[in-house]
Amino acid sequence: MTPHELIRLESGCRSRRYSLGALGRDALLAGAPTPDDATDDATEDRYGTAVAALMSFDRSGYLREAGVARLAGTDDPFAVPFLLLRLNDPVEQVRVPSQDAVAARLAPEHVGLLVELLPLIDGLRRRRRAGRVPAAVEELLHHGGMEALWNGARSDDP
Repeated sequence: MTPHELIRLESGCRSRRYSLGALGRDALLAGAPTPDDATDDATEDRYGTAVAALMSFDRSGYLREAGVARLAGTDDPFAVPFLLLRLNDPVEQVRVPSQDAVAARLAPEHVGLLVELLPLIDGLRRRRRAGRVPAAVEELLHHGGMEALWNGARSDDP
């Protein structure tokens, strides 16, 4: 999924007239298949992270907060774009953990992923509550991410 598609998905989810909470908040917070599904831990974590990503888009601040908490607690790179989008959240209990989780990932080992997400990060500059994170990403890329930037520039990914 491209960063632009992710932003459209967020917009579509946020414009719904109902919340995922109507499905049952406890089921969503569990974020994993039932024990009857006979899944292993890796599959359970993958589904839980995906459910948390959708929760981070929800109209309900409580569900966004729970989704961000789960995303912040995983090392899965899949969570990063969803955390980036929450940097601009109007709810402080959602925005601050997102900022902390993204700041924790501002390390040289993550520059490749950050280069892939540059269109999303650039779009955050226009959002007023996104904080200093876009500037911190830019600084990291200038100081330790030149090779990843060159690889990204040579990539066939538009």
